[in-house]
Amino acid sequence: MADTIPAYKEVAAIFTSAFMGGLYITSVAFCYRWLFFADEGWKLRKGVNWMIVIATSIIFLLNVADLVIFLRQIMGMVKLLEDNPEADYMMAPWDEIIRCTSANITALIADCTLIYRCWLVYERQSLAVIAFPVILWLGGLSCTVLEVYFKIAHTQNPEIGAQVWRGVNESIGPGLALIPFLALTAILNCYSTYMLMRRINAVAREGESPTASHFRYIAWIFAESGVLYLSITVAQLAAWFTPNNIAIEIITTINVPMTGIAFNLIVIRSAQLRAEQRGPLQGAFEGRISKLQFQRIQTGSTTIGSV
Repeated sequence: MADTIPAYKEVAAIFTSAFMGGLYITSVAFCYRWLFFADEGWKLRKGVNWMIVIATSIIFLLNVADLVIFLRQIMGMVKLLEDNPEADYMMAPWDEIIRCTSANITALIADCTLIYRCWLVYERQSLAVIAFPVILWLGGLSCTVLEVYFKIAHTQNPEIGAQVWRGVNESIGPGLALIPFLALTAILNCYSTYMLMRRINAVAREGESPTASHFRYIAWIFAESGVLYLSITVAQLAAWFTPNNIAIEIITTINVPMTGIAFNLIVIRSAQLRAEQRGPLQGAFEGRISKLQFQRIQTGSTTIGSV
C-alpha cells in the first residue's frame, strides 16, 4: 500500500493541517487555563481533576507528534519537487505507522473519557449502561493492534496486510482494520452521547427553572461536541469508499486535531458555564473545574452526579 498522491496536491493537505493545528493549539491553551486556574484571575486552582489533565496532555502530545511527522513529510516533499517535480511523494513506512496509531489512540482516549462521564452521570450504579460502549471500545482497541501489526508486517512483506475489501480504497491506507475501527467509534459516540443526554434531560425535567434550563444546556454541550467528533469520523469512514486519495489525506489530517478540539470544548464550555453561575446552580457547580456536576432534587434526599 503506497501513497499515490502527487507532491503538488499535498499543498491542500499542508494548508489544512496548519489551519487545524492552529485551532487545536488555541483550544488546548484555553482548556489548560480552565483546568489549572481559578474561575476569576490567574490564581492556581486548589482542586485539579488530574484524570482530565492527563487525558488532555496525552492527546496534546499525540497531536504534536502528528504535526512533527507531517512537517518532516513536507520537507521531504519540497526536496522531491526540487529533484523530480513529476514524481509522486512516498510516505516513510514508520511515519505512516506512527501517524495512524496516534490517530487511533487519540480516538480511544476520547471514547474512554466519554464512557467514564456516562458512568458518572448514572451515579456509578449502572454497569449495564456502559457495558455496550465498553465492548465497542475493546473492539476498537483490537482493531488498533491489528492495524499496527499489519502495517509493521507490510513493511517487511508487501503481501501481508494488502487484502482488498470490496469498494474500499486500499492505495494509501489499511482498510482491513481501519474501517471497523471507525465504525465502532461512530457507534460508541452515538450511544454514549445519547445516554448522557437522556440522563441529564431526565434530571432537568425533575428540577425547577432556571436549574432545568442549565441542565439542558449541559446536555447540548455533550451533543454539540459529539456531533463535531462524529462528523469527522463518518466523513473519514465514507472517504475510504471513494477513489479520491487527496480527500482521504485531507480528512485524515483533520481527524486528530478535530478529536482533540471536540474533547477540549467539553471542558472549556462546561467550565465557562460553571463560572457564570451565581444563582440556583452555584452549589451544583462547585468543585473541580473539569467536572460537570448536577443534582436531582428529591423529597428528603439529594443525589449528586458529576462528569
